Amino acid sequence: MKNNKGFTLVEILTAVTILGILSALAIAGYTRYIEYAKKQSYNTMAKSMSTAAEQYIIDNPGDYMETEVVDTAEGKKYVFKDEETFTTTFGKLVEDGYISGAQDPTNKSTDCRGYVRIGLVKGEGKDALDQYIYQIDECCANYSARYTYTYVKDSNGKIKSKEEVDTTVEKSTMCPDKGRFTIATINCGESEEQTYYFKHGMNVVEWAHSNYAKSIIDEEISWYDEDNESNRNYIKNDLANRLYRQTSDCYSGGYGYGYGYGYGPFERRNLEGETPDYESCPPHVLEDGEVITFSYGCPV
Repeated sequence: MKNNKGFTLVEILTAVTILGILSALAIAGYTRYIEYAKKQSYNTMAKSMSTAAEQYIIDNPGDYMETEVVDTAEGKKYVFKDEETFTTTFGKLVEDGYISGAQDPTNKSTDCRGYVRIGLVKGEGKDALDQYIYQIDECCANYSARYTYTYVKDSNGKIKSKEEVDTTVEKSTMCPDKGRFTIATINCGESEEQTYYFKHGMNVVEWAHSNYAKSIIDEEISWYDEDNESNRNYIKNDLANRLYRQTSDCYSGGYGYGYGYGYGPFERRNLEGETPDYESCPPHVLEDGEVITFSYGCPV
């Protein structure tokens, strides 16, 4: 006679519990693997940027930044005396052909921003070798870190050793949420520059319609047009169009400038030409440190 007895409730619960534990361990292991792979992809990018920076400094030997070595409880630290500046940027290295691109390894639709500092510590003594310090601040959409590498070169300029001396995975202080750009206005030969803030990833049209730009418009035109809200809106739209046309690589519509009134780039000027098609020709995304120049001739 066959025994048709099935599993007891205790046996089923035990099996389910074991499967749950195994699944949790598998998911945790997979998550750690994904994080490790993600970090390695950004490490690789930073090393590629340091290699590009090596060639950059060969071509621009006067761009070394003043650096000093500080002994700490954790070991030697390489300190750049000016923390507010940098030697070059990821964008500049790409633009000048030192590296092919700065695409975010885990988000292919965007590029990483980044800053490169290059320092030189001269060796002291007869046989002492010079040390070259490369500090890479990597600023990506979902990841930011600072990497520091040192190179020691022999008397022939050949790299004798190269090591990664420090990696800080916390958000780099060089990766703020906001960047700065400059609008330079040349009016009848007289030039004026003003620097403004923007949120990273913001294009010129979004910036012109932001609350930040609106507050500037309110402040700059209040001296002659205190209560005219429609004029403020006109200037905001006019500024968006002028920034778009001035920075666009694909806009083909003609345009002209009329003589306006106001302050610098926030003057009211009548534009001619087609209405921009933002879908087929997207607005320019602002870049940290860039300068947008408007040049106007003298009234006849």
